Amino acid sequence: MKTLKPYMGIALVLVAFYLMYMLVPPYFNNYRFDDWIAGETRLGTYTGKDIDAIRDDVLKKAAEYDIPLKSDQVRIQQVGRNTSISAEYTIHVDLPFYPVDLHFSPGAETKVIRGL
Repeated sequence: MKTLKPYMGIALVLVAFYLMYMLVPPYFNNYRFDDWIAGETRLGTYTGKDIDAIRDDVLKKAAEYDIPLKSDQVRIQQVGRNTSISAEYTIHVDLPFYPVDLHFSPGAETKVIRGL
């Protein structure tokens, strides 16, 4: 039993690294995509981009980040100069003995601040 402990420790560390290798990239890509959406809402508010142009940009950026996003999963609202962008998507990760679906819903809203 005493000689087995180091091998169990090494196996545990290897399992932890494998889980990080499989699970961290989808979360990191979602974080970057969510941050990009926040910037895009500001641009949409102050540059006057139309909804179709914003949707195209969102889909291009999602493809850059390996996010499986379709046009109907992106919701964009423009009321006056206020812009809101949101999306919902799922990434399937095949872990041995436990496949998992990760659900993400990045989004942001920017409102024009009017002076008093």
